[in-house]
Amino acid sequence: MAGTPYFMAPDVIQNCGLEYGPKVDVWSLGIFALELANGNPPHASAKTIEDVFFKILDEENEQWKVIDEAWSTQFQAFIAMCLVRDPDERPTCDQ
Repeated sequence: MAGTPYFMAPDVIQNCGLEYGPKVDVWSLGIFALELANGNPPHASAKTIEDVFFKILDEENEQWKVIDEAWSTQFQAFIAMCLVRDPDERPTCDQ
């Protein structure tokens, strides 16, 4: 498992980096877009890498669901599409 913890999809963390596909990049793109919009990725205030992982895995604490109303509806839809927790439901890069 390699990469920046803030951008890791829940499925990568749950599977300890084993057997994941390109849909994790769709998740990371959504997190990157949030970082561009907010100045920081979700969970940037976490004190340890483990805290970042726990927060990503905690479905009750999904910071990316907080949508800024100043964002365009297209950007909001893009974020919502990229950050689908279930990799089977997450769109592909082509979509």
